[in-house]
Amino acid sequence: MSTEKPIEDLIDSTLLGRPENWDEPVRLPDIPDSVTTVMVPFDGSPHSESGLAHAVRLAGWTGAEILVLVAFDPPQRMKRRSMLPAESIVAAMEADAKELATETVQLLLDRGCKARGLVVRGDPADVILETIDHESVDIVVMGRRG
Repeated sequence: MSTEKPIEDLIDSTLLGRPENWDEPVRLPDIPDSVTTVMVPFDGSPHSESGLAHAVRLAGWTGAEILVLVAFDPPQRMKRRSMLPAESIVAAMEADAKELATETVQLLLDRGCKARGLVVRGDPADVILETIDHESVDIVVMGRRG
């Protein structure tokens, strides 16, 4: 009689990217009845403009505020043994990000939406996740690329 275990028993489910509750039935959690904040990570690309259009439609249905998030991540340069951003590049990227956020928010306000902009320096993926928590975002609408 073989004492070998099936391969499925030997693989840690976290290695497969499974959540802790993988074996439990799928459920729909209770969520608030209202949507107050819809965040759109925005870089000015056609894909982010599509995300913005969907956010406008959703905000129209719910009365939510649209939070336009523009993240910028300056390149690094070597200085001795550490990486430092080139300050002139940082200033230019921040100015461009603020201009993009301002223009986008104004477009939304002109269309009758509640909107505000937020410009944050950092890796866009990290900035998006941190902003979701910090701003209590209900829904994120973004383009599929960008």
